[in-house]
Amino acid sequence: MPRDEQVLWRIRTRTTGISTPVRAMLRHYSVAERLGRSARTLGVFLLIAALVAFVPIVHVFGIPLALLAGIVLSVQQFRVSTTIRSAHATCPKCGTEQKFYVGTGLGGLRLPVAVSCDDCRKDLEIDDPARAA
Repeated sequence: MPRDEQVLWRIRTRTTGISTPVRAMLRHYSVAERLGRSARTLGVFLLIAALVAFVPIVHVFGIPLALLAGIVLSVQQFRVSTTIRSAHATCPKCGTEQKFYVGTGLGGLRLPVAVSCDDCRKDLEIDDPARAA
């Protein structure tokens, strides 16, 4: 079972550096969970390769591409141990409380996370203040 953790980070404007607190929800995956996610990804691409095998001409390049993509993406999935699931904060520019879109979670946790305010469209970034120190 993935383990969720709530952390208190900062969200700031990229230009002026004005910041406010942000509550971010992280999800940590064990080695077994990462292996399962990786195996599912590889399985989907093996199924795609099997289905493409019956399509004339497309199978010539479709099968190798599906196998290569499956291997690359499954290794990438295995390497992801922590993802950011959500972030709630007040925009430091306009003061609107909102949930920020932080991505799909497939690429893992890389700080700072670039986001933007839905109301004022200001470019913001979420970062861990302990990381900068």
